[in-house]
Amino acid sequence: MTAGLGPSHVVAERQPESPHPAAPAPPVERAAPVGLRRTYRPCLLTWLAGEPTRALIDTMRRTALYRDRRTRLVPLDEATQVLLLAEDSNDRPSRERVGAMVRSVVDSVRAVRPEVRIHAVVGDRVAPGARLALATARLHRLARRGFTESGSELVWGRRYSLASLLEALEPRQAGAFVEEQLASVRAYDCEHGTNLERVLELALDHPNRNTAASAAFMHRNTFRRQLEKALELAGVDLDDPEERLALHVALKLQRRGSGPALR
Repeated sequence: MTAGLGPSHVVAERQPESPHPAAPAPPVERAAPVGLRRTYRPCLLTWLAGEPTRALIDTMRRTALYRDRRTRLVPLDEATQVLLLAEDSNDRPSRERVGAMVRSVVDSVRAVRPEVRIHAVVGDRVAPGARLALATARLHRLARRGFTESGSELVWGRRYSLASLLEALEPRQAGAFVEEQLASVRAYDCEHGTNLERVLELALDHPNRNTAASAAFMHRNTFRRQLEKALELAGVDLDDPEERLALHVALKLQRRGSGPALR
């Protein structure tokens, strides 16, 4: 690995002629410890299995540069790198293109070492002049959540933004909010051994009722009947955006067990 590079450094490199692992590694120069000089989308790469040797890091760098010569790969520590994907105001790649770029970098390592596992968390755009350390610190926090909650090795940091916000709420207030929204549904579930809370959550997670029923492992008619009962108990109008959002947030808080009132 390249020693001495920290989160506040950006590595200046040229585009290689080929991403093949046998090609010579491009030169790496240290840049001054300043903020980012263009808009980037950072992606934190954490090695869960396998050793990130210098040769493998060079393979990742060559692959990234082959796809876009503006891309930067910055080592943070022995098991973590940040991949910086350049974005211009007139050329903002879609999620599909960003995902394809990240997967190509990870797959270039697996082509050599199939046993390697790398967890990738894609962050929000970082404007020119921003400190890379701040962006990577946030991605580190989100990555820890992704290790336990996600079955995918490539996730978007925004997936955990709501969870991070909910964790910052005062537990007693969060518990009171959930009780206000879900008390009747929880009491019914406790008395009848049902799980209408989960039916409500899936109905809000999936706009298509058939998809929601499949996620609940229920026949669509069974799911529809249980949803109708849950909405009757909750007294919520799902056509009202504010009521719908409040119920959805309460269900997410309940699932995460935020505060003693929710456990």
